[in-house]
Amino acid sequence: IIQELAKRIITYLRSKEQTSTEEIIWQGESGGVEFKSTLRWNMFTNKKDKNIEHAALKTIAAFLNTNGGILLVGVSDSGEVLGLEKDQFSNHDRLLLHLNKLITDRIGTIYTQYVHASVEKVNERALLRIDCQPATRPAYLRDGQQEHFYIRTGPSTTALALSKVYHYIQERFFAKDDCAPGVAWQPGLPKHHEYWRGIGQNL
Repeated sequence: IIQELAKRIITYLRSKEQTSTEEIIWQGESGGVEFKSTLRWNMFTNKKDKNIEHAALKTIAAFLNTNGGILLVGVSDSGEVLGLEKDQFSNHDRLLLHLNKLITDRIGTIYTQYVHASVEKVNERALLRIDCQPATRPAYLRDGQQEHFYIRTGPSTTALALSKVYHYIQERFFAKDDCAPGVAWQPGLPKHHEYWRGIGQNL
């Protein structure tokens, strides 16, 4: 029974990663899904914009700090597939390298293991799919000399107030010392030592 329960929990945590991109677009944005038209191109000023990159990184950091999620770049808020041409990368490898450098420089190298990016085609247009797993340690987003802590609150990305960061981190990251290997504790899952030790022995 415990082994079956562990499998169900792991399946639940990974289910989004196995969902097709077409289905994700059809379902629309949610707490675990966000669309961005571009990675670095401002559609209004018609030029590259660091603020656009920052917005994407905020979403990634929030997914890492909450329950994980999927960011689709090249898709409008309404679910229209726009493609990646506006970002003006010479090829998809350059795009992926740029994203990896952004995450490394602004969030941290250790967090790249939780982020899996790929370029896919939907309706004959390329888009960037970024799958983020829940991180096992807090992820801060650097902005100049400052660091910010973001989480997902419903379909939005929220900067957590300093007064609330400590409590959230304790609940999200450090109240799970006895979780089974490979299972990130989330609010709502049991935290009892005996429960998780039993699951760990049966994985």
